[in-house]
Amino acid sequence: MTAALGAEDRLAVLTPVQAKGLEFDTVVVAEPAELGAGDLYVALPPATRRLGIVHAQALPDGMDPALLDTAPGRRPEG
Repeated sequence: MTAALGAEDRLAVLTPVQAKGLEFDTVVVAEPAELGAGDLYVALPPATRRLGIVHAQALPDGMDPALLDTAPGRRPEG
């Protein structure tokens, strides 16, 4: 599931298939480990300004938590 905020700060909850080809200022991806590699590839690029990852499960291979605001002990900037 991907949640995105548009220019008018409206919330849209979309699947990666629904978000394909669209862009949003802010995107939040929930549980990326539950997405297939193709869906994850589609879900991440629509964020033009901010990307958030919300997860309880381990992140998929290749998603380095040190590069995300979800790293333990790290707080988002702003």
